[in-house]
Amino acid sequence: MSNELLQPEATTKSNTKNNRRSSAEAKALELDARRKLEERLEDMRLEREIVEFDFDYA
Repeated sequence: MSNELLQPEATTKSNTKNNRRSSAEAKALELDARRKLEERLEDMRLEREIVEFDFDYA
């Protein structure tokens, strides 16, 4: 019986550790996705500027 009582506590600790890790990984992935979107937006802005520049001097 005492073993059964100890297992949930150990499981809770490992679950908390895994939740923290997955939370940190999720945050890192979110930041990476945001960075990719920002780079894509910047590329789109630059493309638009190039097209406008070419149109002005064509």
